[in-house]
Amino acid sequence: MRFLYTLLDIFRPDQVVNDLWDIDFRDLIKKGITYFIVDLDGTLANKGSYEIDPRAIQALDTTLNPNKIKGVCILSNLVYSSKKREIRLIKISKQLGADRVAAYWPNTKPEPGPYEQAMELMGSSYLNTAVIGDQLLTDIKGGNSLGLHTILVKALPGSDHPITISKRLIEKWLLKKLGINFPKKP
Repeated sequence: MRFLYTLLDIFRPDQVVNDLWDIDFRDLIKKGITYFIVDLDGTLANKGSYEIDPRAIQALDTTLNPNKIKGVCILSNLVYSSKKREIRLIKISKQLGADRVAAYWPNTKPEPGPYEQAMELMGSSYLNTAVIGDQLLTDIKGGNSLGLHTILVKALPGSDHPITISKRLIEKWLLKKLGINFPKKP
């Protein structure tokens, strides 16, 4: 049974929070983590939305944030070329003042290439970068495979689409096997 848990550990996040703005960035910065690769759909914005929650913008703002965040890069699987999806990624990254990486098949999350490209854009390293995302199978697995600090957030309500819904069933099973629960809201 120990072998099964070892295999599952690639999906184990270092931290679990309800929302991106619940992350204790001061604590991460004290630990030397000052760069953040952030998933788009379900983490920063709902599927198809062009708006980021203002609380997320405030938490990740590199110019106003007193926590000294040095860089943010939005990493999104676009899978297929779509001008609309590319334009959306560009507009959202501008709202945040962040770098961006559009990952196209076959080099999509959880493959290491997009994460390495994001770190190169920000000028960060494996030691000072964290991944924030709402999916164990892509965001967390990809970050863990490179030894990055990983933070799982609950998916924003209404952010799933048919492919994601099927993944959520697998993720629900993984969360149970790993003994992971999202914190109770006060």
